[in-house]
Amino acid sequence: MSAEKYSSAIKSIKTDLSRYTHRSVFSMSVQYLRTRNTDAVEEVKKMPWLVMLLVKFSFLESEGVLEINESQFYLIANKLYSLQSLASNIKTRPLDLKLRALTVQQLWYQQSHQKDYLSLIRQSHLMRRDDGFYDKKFREITGIDIDNFFTVALYMMTLARSDAASNVMEVSLPSIVFHLTPNVPLSQLAKFFELLAIKFEDISDFLKKGHELKGEPQSEYFQETPFKLKPIVIDGSSVYIFNSRVFVTGVSLLLPALLKKKINNYKNEFGSDMESYVGRLIAISGLQHITEREIGQLYASAGLRAKLKEEGVSGKVVDFALSDGKDRVVLIECKAVEPSDVVKASYDPEVLRASLENSFINAIVQGEETKFILSKIPEFEGKKFKLIVITHQEFNIFGGAMVGECIDFGLEDRLCKKYGELPIELNDVAYVTVGDFESLMSAHSIGKINFHDFIDECLQQQLNPAGKRFSMSQMVEEKIKVSVPQIPELSAEMDLHTNRIFSAMKGSKARWIGKVAEFISASDYLAAHIRAK
Repeated sequence: MSAEKYSSAIKSIKTDLSRYTHRSVFSMSVQYLRTRNTDAVEEVKKMPWLVMLLVKFSFLESEGVLEINESQFYLIANKLYSLQSLASNIKTRPLDLKLRALTVQQLWYQQSHQKDYLSLIRQSHLMRRDDGFYDKKFREITGIDIDNFFTVALYMMTLARSDAASNVMEVSLPSIVFHLTPNVPLSQLAKFFELLAIKFEDISDFLKKGHELKGEPQSEYFQETPFKLKPIVIDGSSVYIFNSRVFVTGVSLLLPALLKKKINNYKNEFGSDMESYVGRLIAISGLQHITEREIGQLYASAGLRAKLKEEGVSGKVVDFALSDGKDRVVLIECKAVEPSDVVKASYDPEVLRASLENSFINAIVQGEETKFILSKIPEFEGKKFKLIVITHQEFNIFGGAMVGECIDFGLEDRLCKKYGELPIELNDVAYVTVGDFESLMSAHSIGKINFHDFIDECLQQQLNPAGKRFSMSQMVEEKIKVSVPQIPELSAEMDLHTNRIFSAMKGSKARWIGKVAEFISASDYLAAHIRAK
């Protein structure tokens, strides 16, 4: 009944919007979104994601001839706001998934720009490989050198962060030309905008070619806006960022999403690079640990392979095992995965299980089997095991308990049937992003926390309804409060890009002296190119 009522209400909203011109709805939305509240909670109360959903609905419908005014806009927006309970069907189970869908957008808009900035720096560090693998592939796909992409993206991200008063930012093409060329070739600047910008008149086609969902699925209410893929809007002579939050996040998500879609072996390549990086983070921390290869050697030296085969156990291993030197072991399994829009918004257990089982959930199975086998080796016998699964980006699923209780209902039974018991309690399994793992390793290395104590504390807190969180990230922010982890190679990457941008900007005035005609020509070329595409 909830689905039918929701569908009927959305159809009514779409009918209301179809009376008005696309431009008037878009302009009123921009006006509403423009003012930024410095208080993150108050900003979230404006529910900007629903305003962008209104824009999406408007452009997917045939437009009318009327110009929407402020009171009409607020009337329709309030109708959409009032559908939260219908969209989530909050009275049905599993409740945690419904609450997750309700809060994930709020968490997205409350996230600091600093996290997205660091995400881009981290991607740059991992993808600027000596063999040029990512650079070559990215250039083939987009026509942009990967270094130039990061330079322009970080420059514009800094601009978006700097305007604290507004969510909508006018983009000055001459200013970008003045500051970044010829360090970034004009042709590649044009390609950058081609990748991230959309002309106003093309918005309808863009939305209809991949973002028009059949029926009125309730999960659409919670999905991230498709404008994260095209956060720069070109409208006649104006070029502007539709919403700075969407731009900053969209830019940080673009590279992995694009490369994963276009490169067959991307998952293996990036997975290997991320695992190596995690290994270096662990080394920096000074924590006692062994690697995947060393775990495999322990299996072999203990003569377990043949016996395990007889028991139907394949001998899975995790990437690392961290010991406190006494009785605690934390297993680490890296999965270079990012949640799809469906995974972020869905509260259907079957949909989530089908989407997550191959990697996200399978990581739990790997950890459980590793503990099962290691416990047969004298030096690990009787030790207390925890499992941390490191992901590339946030899924807002705290750990194994939520997976077993809300998504994969048969997980615990399957594990018990295979191993005779549950090797690691699902309450002792947590998902941590690589960014938060940086913070943990950094904090441990400087003595701010003890890693093993911290993990124990967080997992214990998660058992208390009052302390429960949707992600380890929330606990890391609350307990550690580290804005920039002290990771030497990450700091070096940040310095590299900061110096590159400031060097270009510092020399820009001298570079263009006496070249007014050339500068005007370059600015006109960039403007003409991006408006022609």
